[in-house]
Amino acid sequence: ATETAESDVITNRAAAMGEWYKSGGIDLGVHGRVTHLMPGDELMFHSAEHPHDNYEAFASGLLREMARAIGCTYEQLTGNYTNATYSSLRMGTSETWQIALQRRENIVAPFMQSSYEAWLEEAIRIGRVSFPGGITAFYRNKTSACRASWMGPSKPSADDLKTAKARSIEIGNGLKTMQQSVSEEGVDFDDHMEQLTAEVEMFDDMGLNHPLKQGIDIEPSEGFAAEKEGA
Repeated sequence: ATETAESDVITNRAAAMGEWYKSGGIDLGVHGRVTHLMPGDELMFHSAEHPHDNYEAFASGLLREMARAIGCTYEQLTGNYTNATYSSLRMGTSETWQIALQRRENIVAPFMQSSYEAWLEEAIRIGRVSFPGGITAFYRNKTSACRASWMGPSKPSADDLKTAKARSIEIGNGLKTMQQSVSEEGVDFDDHMEQLTAEVEMFDDMGLNHPLKQGIDIEPSEGFAAEKEGA
């Protein structure tokens, strides 16, 4: 009987509170209105307080999982390079760069290629661009005529000097061509060579020595030098 009485008290109290606030509920968005609490109630304002000091580590863990899921590094996501080193940045960039290349090849390039093909077809049809054989020949050789290479920004580098040393060694040992090295910078090789040739000729005409003719000696890395001395 006691338990039933206590249950009835709680039920009646809850019903009374419901009726009270239903008729005069608290709405902080309404100005100029005085709202009375039900007798016995107390209005409390809570502030955002964290119960422990591990929030930074907790948030960092979540951000690292988010960065991995979307295909970038923790540093790129947060802009926080406090504990980053050259090795960690290079390793992280090497992994995410492959994701960027796949997205560039499978998302960006097809879109750009289709736009380029539509533009070129229209330009040839209206005579803005001349094509041997006209539009009919273009349709017969559309794949060859529309062949294009789509390059984006260069791969991010944590240390430009170390990257330049690595490329110099790779080219010197025949592991990479000049065209590959220039393309990795997001620059068309033909345009680069034409501009370089023009600059060398301009320097010659003005009686100046172009840095390319002088030769820039890039010292190899310590590991490479040690292997060379050991040999």
